[in-house]
Amino acid sequence: MTKLVYYNKPAGPPPGKRRPTNKPPGLLRPMLLLALFAGMLFSVGLVAYKAAPKAAAVFSNWRKNGVNSWQFQTAEIKGLPPEDLAAMASAVPFKPGQNVTQADADALAKNLADKFPHLKNISVKRGLFSGKLRVSAAQRVPSAVLVMASPLQMLVDGDGVIYPVQHHVPFGSLPLVSITSAQGGNPPEKVSKEFVQLVNTLGAYQKDLDFTSIVADSDGASARVILKDSTAIDFGGVQDLAKKAKLSSKILEYSKARGVKPPFVIDFSFYSYGKVYIKPYG
Repeated sequence: MTKLVYYNKPAGPPPGKRRPTNKPPGLLRPMLLLALFAGMLFSVGLVAYKAAPKAAAVFSNWRKNGVNSWQFQTAEIKGLPPEDLAAMASAVPFKPGQNVTQADADALAKNLADKFPHLKNISVKRGLFSGKLRVSAAQRVPSAVLVMASPLQMLVDGDGVIYPVQHHVPFGSLPLVSITSAQGGNPPEKVSKEFVQLVNTLGAYQKDLDFTSIVADSDGASARVILKDSTAIDFGGVQDLAKKAKLSSKILEYSKARGVKPPFVIDFSFYSYGKVYIKPYG
């Protein structure tokens, strides 16, 4: 039987370590790599330069005939009560199959905001593939009824926006507010944040201060509140309003316990000096 030998380890001592050489590395290889890399960059730049006009034309054509050729099919309206849905739907001017651009959608949102001042957060968006024009809005929540010389009834919401009454507001359901600078003329579109603070804070103290009307100037520098028993509270501005409202309820309890009959005036004009006066009504 023949014995097969697959590997014969050579005899002798192991090879020694390679001796270091002081020969400097060559520059040819790095230079070739650098030249190759520069050539690749040049080729990519040349291709991009040649293809840029064509790419721009393709993009422009896609934008003109793709994005802006979105076709309206139907409108989807959210966030509104039934009485406003029909009016909002009828205000959408587009017909099925009509091309609607983003500029058209933005213009519609502005028109809806002008037509429905009692609504806020109006948004008009195009569905990507559905053909639905998604319209959403929210109703303003009134905080008070604005008293003016004009017969037109206006409301003030919690953001200070003044807008005309859209639906019937029962008399006495909201406090009346009178802005002195708006008397005899058109009301401002929005009142100051100080006036909003006045209305909202007094609303929080409605249980203790059962008021029926507020008279104030538009910048909140002065404010007079009339209670149901005709007692008046001159807040002298909206600084420290929460403290003044809380103190007013205590003064009313104090006056009632001592038999002081309304109407009278609680004057906070000198509140910054630590003084509050109770005066005869006038």
